[in-house]
Amino acid sequence: DSYSDHLHSGSEDEREPLLTSESRSGSGFQGGSSVIDVTNITQPDIDIELKPNDGKLSRRWLSIYVMYFTMFLGAVTFSIVVSSLFPYLQELTDNKANTTFFGVVVAAYSLGQLIASPVFGFWSDKRPTYEPLLVSLIISVVTNLLYSYGQAFPHESGQYVLIVSRALVGFGAGNAAVARSYVSAATTESERTGAFAGISASQAIGFILGPVLALAFVPLGSTGVYWSAIRFHFNIYTGPGYLSALLAVINILLVIFVFKDRKLITTNSKKMKTFARKHNDSTNVTLSYPGVNTDNIRTGEKYDRIAAYVCVVLFFAVLFVLAVYETIVTPYSMDEFAWTKTKAILYNNIMFGGLAVLAIVTFIALKFVTKFIDERTVLMVGLILSAIGFFAMIPMGNEPPNIAISVVNPLVDNHTETRNNISLIGLG
Repeated sequence: DSYSDHLHSGSEDEREPLLTSESRSGSGFQGGSSVIDVTNITQPDIDIELKPNDGKLSRRWLSIYVMYFTMFLGAVTFSIVVSSLFPYLQELTDNKANTTFFGVVVAAYSLGQLIASPVFGFWSDKRPTYEPLLVSLIISVVTNLLYSYGQAFPHESGQYVLIVSRALVGFGAGNAAVARSYVSAATTESERTGAFAGISASQAIGFILGPVLALAFVPLGSTGVYWSAIRFHFNIYTGPGYLSALLAVINILLVIFVFKDRKLITTNSKKMKTFARKHNDSTNVTLSYPGVNTDNIRTGEKYDRIAAYVCVVLFFAVLFVLAVYETIVTPYSMDEFAWTKTKAILYNNIMFGGLAVLAIVTFIALKFVTKFIDERTVLMVGLILSAIGFFAMIPMGNEPPNIAISVVNPLVDNHTETRNNISLIGLG
């Protein structure tokens, strides 16, 4: 029987090997010098058949676009609360929380994502991709709602609710491993670079729109809308969490109704290539069966491990710089410029939005810059600019920074005034 007959028959002979003993030395492999036994690889290991008209609007590419939205959502849930997280923590603790505790809250997100990434990755490797996706997105919906409901808890426990919610939001964001793995398995070699560029662009757009979307909640202030029956607070602090939950619900609907698991490479087809590699040390082996990603397997090639490790360390350093900056920028600006919570959220969101646009422009420019300047020089310039930026943040000058003073009036809400070198509390 032909491959297509096996694929659609639905009978027990689906488990027959791809190659019979008679045809094993035939056209199954091209460029190999030995006969390779792949009889343990069966028809169900092949997912779909590539067609010449498999365009950007095919079911396969629609599923890849769903992965783009998933990556976009993960970036939004991270960046949308960057500026309001510290003021929100202070609101939950009556301004008693310090920057040390705030650092723990920020780290909780990354810790959750660190734990979840290998878990979801292993899960998607053994089971259909939609399973870990749906579970992670449901977690994202619930935990973003929990984040926004932090004000419904007593002040003593609200800060710990914030830590737990951010850790679980990060756990849900671990689906980035699933999205990247799926895009890699659902694209051919010629498509893969562009597909991963789409993933990077989706994340970048998410980082840009996160702070911009958060600006929409600034006019609500700290009071906003309150529904006492269900302890519902919708204000400058909780709005980003509710929006993130809504986006996660949209993502769930896309996974259910649009996403179809259409990989070109499965675990067993990768095993076939591994088996081929073991039997062919110096040649290229091409698997020429319908439905299999026919990327060439280049063997016998060595790469510079030291250079690879250096790149990993540099990538860690860049992410470390980003994490430090997004952690300290809001409390730093409130201390140095005596900004109120609302002003800090407003100005920092504008700043983060501008920086994200600048990062995208830089990312696009590097494509052309690296044609004339080697990558080593580009890396050194980028790291030096980062160091200069942090050096510029060191307070300088003879005058101490302005100090924000809480002026308490029992008839109106508390507000803050800015005066130079004064640390008194005014009572109205």
